[in-house]
Amino acid sequence: MSVDSHDPDLAAAVANRLVDYVNEFNAKTRQSKARMRRLFVEGRIADSEGELRSIEDQLKTFYQRNRSWDQSPELRVEEGRLRRQVEIRQEVVLTLRREYEMARIEEVNDSPAITVIDPAVPPLEKSKPRRAFLVALGLSIGGALGLLGAVCVEYLDRLRGNQAPEYRELSELTLRLGRDVRELVGGLGRKSR
Repeated sequence: MSVDSHDPDLAAAVANRLVDYVNEFNAKTRQSKARMRRLFVEGRIADSEGELRSIEDQLKTFYQRNRSWDQSPELRVEEGRLRRQVEIRQEVVLTLRREYEMARIEEVNDSPAITVIDPAVPPLEKSKPRRAFLVALGLSIGGALGLLGAVCVEYLDRLRGNQAPEYRELSELTLRLGRDVRELVGGLGRKSR
């Protein structure tokens, strides 16, 4: 990240403040996501515990109604099915409770996502404009345009000296263009009055 400014202290302050804002945004975003996750898991725990109680009640009722269930093959199968459902619901509740604790920890975790190794400091030297580069570029472009202009002038002098048809055509076009421009400017001047 870089900040350009005429004032080096201002550039450093802007860079530091921007990093602070990004860290604050990341922390709030992570915390709100963790809060939403915690609330979701909290709701799922309540639902799962209700389902677990219901299945446990079914198993309790089964045992109360069938005192000698282990002697009947059908009742053994029914008891096994109910016991497995209780075990599965218990595992679900335990897993959700673990997730709930993790979400609570993440919700209060406010460590920054961006670690600043060194805060921004005002630079000792100007980074822009690069005057040497601009001067060299200006001299190069100026030299090239000057050379092109000299070649064009030399070419036109040769054409004029030879009275070549191309020179006469160029002269006529230039005169006609000048008259058209004067008429256009004169017409605009009269309209604006």
